[in-house]
Amino acid sequence: MLAAELDPPARLRVSRRIVRRLGAIVLTSLAVLVVTGILNVFFIGGVSILLAIKLVLVLVVIGLALYQYGNIGAQIWRADSPGPEVAALQARFRRVGLTVGSIVLLIIYLSIGLTRGSGAIVAAIR
Repeated sequence: MLAAELDPPARLRVSRRIVRRLGAIVLTSLAVLVVTGILNVFFIGGVSILLAIKLVLVLVVIGLALYQYGNIGAQIWRADSPGPEVAALQARFRRVGLTVGSIVLLIIYLSIGLTRGSGAIVAAIR
């Protein structure tokens, strides 16, 4: 939408605002994923296959998010003027963001499986 609707200077300003605002949201969300993963370990009492996959995916997401905001986002932020190199950075930022979002959805799906799995275990114990 940015590329189609905005001229390059406006696109750069909007990209900078996205980097600043969404960076805090993404990093906070990742912290929640880490905390819930740790709580799952304590609640379940061990590491199941699903939980291990979730934790590995969380590490991948953290790495990608740090790359997206710490590297690509910083380069967009420091860009003096819009140009082909900034457009390429913006495209890479979007691709990495879509990848992160897709993996997070997979993590949520796995979390649902963990919740249902541990609920079934608790019901069997009662």
